[in-house]
Amino acid sequence: MAAENNMKTNIFTPKGGETVAELKERATKFLNSIMHEIGTSHCSDSSSSIQNDICVNDRIIDEPQTSKCVTQKQEKMSQLANILAVSHGGLIRQLLLHCMDDLPSKFPPGSKRRISFSSPNTGLSKLKIYLKKETKLPEFVECFYLYNAEHLS
Repeated sequence: MAAENNMKTNIFTPKGGETVAELKERATKFLNSIMHEIGTSHCSDSSSSIQNDICVNDRIIDEPQTSKCVTQKQEKMSQLANILAVSHGGLIRQLLLHCMDDLPSKFPPGSKRRISFSSPNTGLSKLKIYLKKETKLPEFVECFYLYNAEHLS
């Protein structure tokens, strides 16, 4: 459709369709909604102080000697949930761009370029998302792999 209208696919919006900005906004709202729900259900104010202490981190520490960003309490962090998000490549791309561009994050080298392309069909990306204690919203994102398709071989 984009070619028929002499437009690039990244700026073309079909009649009645979402713009890229609207898609990114929807992806961001989805992420924030899921993270807030998980953070609230696992780290409620009624939980013990110990449980609250391990659910969310206090601050990010940058360790230049290892070129790793870690949280102050990473050793004590508990895994709150595993989430499998399945969608079309456009939404996944906008979700990953939000994590990379709008949040403090650590992605594998070359990820920005890889995200500019569509994920292979059934490609997997694995993220670990740390939450802010106060808002239960994403504070830091660590990407372990991006668009992995080894399961197809």
